[in-house]
Amino acid sequence: MAQQLHAIVSFVPLSTCFVNLPFKWSQILSEQNQLPQNVILELSSHDAKIAQGKAYVGWSGFSSKSEHSDAIEIDPQFGEAIGLHHGQKIYFKRFEDIVPEANSVEVEPISSDDWEIIVTESTEIAVAPKSRKPKNNAETKDIASNSIFNARVYCLRVLPQAFLSPDLLQPSANDFCTVYIHPTDFTRIGLPNPKIVRVSKIQPSHQNKEADDKSDNDGRNHSLPALYVKVLVKDSVVPGHVVLCESIMDVLDVQKFDIIR
Repeated sequence: MAQQLHAIVSFVPLSTCFVNLPFKWSQILSEQNQLPQNVILELSSHDAKIAQGKAYVGWSGFSSKSEHSDAIEIDPQFGEAIGLHHGQKIYFKRFEDIVPEANSVEVEPISSDDWEIIVTESTEIAVAPKSRKPKNNAETKDIASNSIFNARVYCLRVLPQAFLSPDLLQPSANDFCTVYIHPTDFTRIGLPNPKIVRVSKIQPSHQNKEADDKSDNDGRNHSLPALYVKVLVKDSVVPGHVVLCESIMDVLDVQKFDIIR
């Protein structure tokens, strides 16, 4: 998707700032094992009132359901905010430039509604990534070495403990073998008894390529470390995230906001 492609804007009430791509392009990205949160799209149009003629959006991970095969589905409110209108012909391509990671996000209230949101809470606002429903064709693998049971593979993002309530930060002798997730994720995954799962880091695709290039001649195995841990439920954990202790993060070689499976 490095080349510029044609598309037609289709307004659909998605209630998000993510877009649904035409089926053929979402299928290509899925076959390449591209994570939706890592796909950034550049939209451009000669007749749109987009700032500097371009806008950048994220992929929802889903395909467009529009009758038009080249339709990009966008939420009407978001689409109008970036200068698009229903039925408009645009160009899109994947944004390949490296985007630096953000350590913090600062927001400035504009309207009275914005101020009301901030004043009501009177606390720091943490912007959490959007949780997405798992695909029906989720990969099925053994997660136990003795093949007693099979389970679907689910991905969660590592949440820094700074966002949690103090009760979860109390040290425990079982921290090294325990991880914490939100009740909705616990229900969605449907863990068996005992609630033991295998966790490992997901290596970004560009890092996998670099590792493969370096190991073409030496035949070394680049398998990532994994652990079997017990899963506990905590309401203070953000949905779509998992909390690990420092020891587990060191063993798995994961950082804050990395994705594990």
